[in-house]
Amino acid sequence: MNTLIKDISSAERDWSAHISHNKLGIPVSAVYIMMQTQDVPISQAKKLVERKCLELEQQFLRLSWELLENSDPMIREEAARYISALQYLIAGELSWHVGSNRYRLDPSDPFYPKPEYKLSDFPQDTRGLANSVQAEWSGFESRSNSPDLPGTPVARSKSINGFRDGSRTNGFHEESTAYESNIWLEQSSELSEEIVLKPFEYISSQQSKKISTQAIQALDFWYNLPRRSLDIITSVINMLHSSSSILDDIEDSPSARQGNPSTHLVFGTPQAVNTANYLFVKCLQEVQRLPHSLSAIEIFTDEIANLQLGRGYNIHWTFRSASPSVRDYIRMIDGKTGSLFRLAARLMKAEATQNKDLNVDGLVTLMGRYFQIRDDHQSLSLTVQADTPSLDEGKYSLALIHSLNNSNPSDREQLESLLLLRSRQGKLFPEQKNLVMKILARTGSTGYTVKVMERLENEIEKRLESVEATIVGAERNWTMRAIMEYLRVGRSP
Repeated sequence: MNTLIKDISSAERDWSAHISHNKLGIPVSAVYIMMQTQDVPISQAKKLVERKCLELEQQFLRLSWELLENSDPMIREEAARYISALQYLIAGELSWHVGSNRYRLDPSDPFYPKPEYKLSDFPQDTRGLANSVQAEWSGFESRSNSPDLPGTPVARSKSINGFRDGSRTNGFHEESTAYESNIWLEQSSELSEEIVLKPFEYISSQQSKKISTQAIQALDFWYNLPRRSLDIITSVINMLHSSSSILDDIEDSPSARQGNPSTHLVFGTPQAVNTANYLFVKCLQEVQRLPHSLSAIEIFTDEIANLQLGRGYNIHWTFRSASPSVRDYIRMIDGKTGSLFRLAARLMKAEATQNKDLNVDGLVTLMGRYFQIRDDHQSLSLTVQADTPSLDEGKYSLALIHSLNNSNPSDREQLESLLLLRSRQGKLFPEQKNLVMKILARTGSTGYTVKVMERLENEIEKRLESVEATIVGAERNWTMRAIMEYLRVGRSP
C-alpha cells in the first residue's frame, strides 16, 4: 500500500522527470505497468491502482481482525496497539504524499502529461523531445520579454553556460572557447590551504593550553632541543591533537566542545573530515623537516598507527555496545591517548642535544593513561550536575567497565539495557543518567576509579624520580610535577 500510494502521487512527476532527464523506457511504477498491461490513459491507470489500494486495505483489516481474534489474551492488547500503529503509518503516508510539494507538478510544466495520454503518447526519442521543448520554452521566454516584432530574428542576451547567445558561432564564441584557451597549457599555481585549514583555526581558537604542549616543555628540560626542532614537534603535536578532537566530535556526536559548537557543526562533516585528514599529511610534511628525518618518519608512522588502532577499538566497542575488559581498555588508551605523549617524547629524544640515551616512554605512557582516566572521570562526575554528553557518547569509561563487571545481575541487566537504549535513542534522558549514576554508586565504581588514579599518581612520581636519578647533577623537573599537580587538582569538579 505504501508503494502504490507513492506511485499514484508521483505519476505526473515521473512522466516529466523521465522525459526531461532523457531516460530510456518507461518509469518503474505501478501506474505505468497498469497503462502498459491494460492499455489505458494515465488518469484511468491511477484509478485502477487506487482500486488495488482499497482491496489491499480491506485485506489488511481482515487479517488484522483474524490475528487479534486468534492471539493469546496476554498479548492481544499489545498486538492491537501494534496494528493501530500500522494503520496510522498508512494514513500518515497517504497524507504526506498527497500534500507534499515533492510530488506536485505545475500543469504549466512543458512535460506535464494530459489525463488522456497513453503510453503511445510517451516519446520514444525522449532526448529529441526534451531538447525541442526546452528550446521552444526558452524561445517563448525570450520572445515574451522582447520588443521585437513577429518574424524578426530574436537576438537574445540571456547568458547560457557563460556565453551570450547572440555572439555564438556553432554554439561557442570563437575567441572565448574554453577548450582553445591557453589556460589548459599553462602551469597552474598550487592551491592555497587557507580554506582547508579554517576548521583547524576554529578548533584551535577554542582550545585552552594543551597538556601535550606543556609536556613537551617539561621534556625539553632534559633533552634541550634546538629551537627549530622544538617548534616543529610542538606544531605537529598540536595539529594531531586538533585533528583527533575534530574526529572525536564527529564520532561521538556532541553538540558542543567547551561551550562552542563542535567543528563539524560549523563547517559541516565532510569539510571537517577533510581537514582532519589533511592535518595528518601536513604533520608528516613537518616531520620531514626535522634534521633526523628518517628516524622521525619511522617514529611518526609507528605512533600514528597506534593512535588509529586505539581509536578503532574505541569506536568498535561504542558501536557494538560491547564492554571491553580492563586490560583491553588500558591497551586502547595506550594507543588513542598515549601515542601522542610517546610521539612527542620519541621525536624529542631523536633530536636531543643532551641525554640522548634517556628513555621516558614508560613515564609518558603512564601519564597518558592517567590523563584519559581522569578526563573520563571528570566528565562522568559532571553528568548529573550539568547534563554533560559523557554518557550520551556511548564510550566505555573505567567506571562503567568496573560497574558492569562487579554489579549484581539485576543492576548489570539495567546498565546494559540503558547503554543499548543510548545507541538507539542517540542520547540518554536525565532520568536514565541518574539511574546509571546510582548503579555506579552501588558498585563503588567511582571510588574504584579514584583509587586507580591515586595509584597511577604514585607510580608516575616514582618513575619521575627514577628518571631524575639517572641524570648526573640534574635538578628536579618542576614543570613535569606542575603538570601532574594541575591534573590532580582538576580530576574532581
